[in-house]
Amino acid sequence: MRNFKYPKSFPNKEEEFFLQLLLSSEDDFPKLWKQWKDQIVFDRLDHATSKLIPFLYLRLKEADIADNMTGRIQGAYKFTWYKNLLIIDAARNVVSLLNKENIPVILLKGVPLLTNVYKNTGARSLGDADILVDPKHIKKAVDMMTANDWKYSCQSPFSINSDSESPKLPSDKVIKEITLINDQNVQIDMHWSLFLSKENKEHPMSFNEVLKYSIDFDLKEVQCKMPCYEDMIIHIIVHGAEQIRQRTLRWVLDVAGIIRTMPIDWKLLIEHIKKFDVAMELNVGFSYLLKNFSIPVPESFIEELSKLPIEKDKIKRYYKIANNNEITLHRKILFLWNGYRLYERKGNFLTSWFYFIDFVCKNRGIARKRQIPAFIIGYIKKNHRLFHN
Repeated sequence: MRNFKYPKSFPNKEEEFFLQLLLSSEDDFPKLWKQWKDQIVFDRLDHATSKLIPFLYLRLKEADIADNMTGRIQGAYKFTWYKNLLIIDAARNVVSLLNKENIPVILLKGVPLLTNVYKNTGARSLGDADILVDPKHIKKAVDMMTANDWKYSCQSPFSINSDSESPKLPSDKVIKEITLINDQNVQIDMHWSLFLSKENKEHPMSFNEVLKYSIDFDLKEVQCKMPCYEDMIIHIIVHGAEQIRQRTLRWVLDVAGIIRTMPIDWKLLIEHIKKFDVAMELNVGFSYLLKNFSIPVPESFIEELSKLPIEKDKIKRYYKIANNNEITLHRKILFLWNGYRLYERKGNFLTSWFYFIDFVCKNRGIARKRQIPAFIIGYIKKNHRLFHN
């Protein structure tokens, strides 16, 4: 394959070894487990590694290994299983609600992966449930959810509780998703676009394109749709290179799991890589996977992938996103300003900044303006720990 450098968002050497342990053969697993256990301090595992500890438990159980560390790993699995159960049930209820209103919805990433690929609710940690909704139905979908006790999360560029009974929703592609939260603290990320395009144009991997090849599956007696496995591979690899604030290793495990257990139409995958203009992302992703892990990928696919043309500006844009390895306070403020400007701007040119401060306080759960300095200091410390752990 082409000799591309791997971006900062990809796993480091220690994380690579952990992934090699998780993806190792039955014969190699006991030896790699001992090596990994001897070189780590369990209480100091980084954020990305800790999210995959439940899958390590399943491998230990499969290998019938029990020692002084496996009890804690089992505890992490049980906690993840329970948390994931809440998320899956919430996703099921939301899909059922939208199905009744004839609003097409596609479940993305974690929930369909656990149900159809891992086939185990606790196999890996979910942060939330991701759903993709047709952009023309987004207003109706949000109205249905808010009418059923879902609220805007502080992670969304919207207020937690909008002053308006009918809050304004996106009229363009500046923002591609909103986050909603229920009283059990379960989050749903509602997407109307998988990726942002330059100049706010619709990304070629649109809702209708994903729907065209989607797969039906049953989630606790509710009929759901998920992307075909070829589209899941594309989405997961592209998204994996963007996971830079709280770096994730899950994309490696997810793609390996799909390829190892599901029938892949490699010709269709190549066609969609071309159609969705993701040759750069998939070249780097598959290069990394094949170099570090034993994954059955046909040579003919790799040859075709390597020959796909990639424009220079596409390469530059890829590394700009994947190597921009910290969400700074400056970038966060710009994100909030964009949400305020589009959906809740008040006052005139001179006074709108005052209302923006109110918007930030409400959005981030800050009770009084005098608490802003302490919030900023806490935010900087928190993100420093996440990035350097």
